Amino acid sequence: MSRSDKIGEVESNVTRLSHLGTSTASMQLACSLLADAAEVNPPSGRYFVFNGGVETITCLGLPSVIPNLAYVGKIRILPDERGVVHHAQLRCLRPNGELLLPPLESDFDPRVSVSPPDRPVYHLLVVNYRMVQIHEHGEHRFTLACNGQELGSVSFFADPMPHDQAQRMATGGVHE
Repeated sequence: MSRSDKIGEVESNVTRLSHLGTSTASMQLACSLLADAAEVNPPSGRYFVFNGGVETITCLGLPSVIPNLAYVGKIRILPDERGVVHHAQLRCLRPNGELLLPPLESDFDPRVSVSPPDRPVYHLLVVNYRMVQIHEHGEHRFTLACNGQELGSVSFFADPMPHDQAQRMATGGVHE
């Protein structure tokens, strides 16, 4: 499956999940990505991403430590959902389904938005993690939910370092 197929799969998943229930439309995950680090510019709500697009992390051995890992998610809230406080939940799961990191939960209030009431508003969630310990190889997945409904996910794969590369590192011969 190509990268574009994976992106299309996630987008169709988000669309399918966003139309559950009695409403014809509900909030959606506008985007989510992983990076080495991310920072928000509070006045504008824009964000900076450093080394974005983390999809694979190569581990010399296990357990392994990722020095920096950032999650960026942006939730699109439709006009009819702006009148109440919402509850977001971010979870990071290991390949075996157990939590890799403690879940993060936060409430946000779209009623404070200054944009016209007939427009969607966005809630930006940026979390920077330090010294994340990886216990096994495979797919690790961040899932974002709002009010108990999963909006979507993004994942990275922890892969073993190729044997020849690991041997070169062990002997100090990394130079090419």
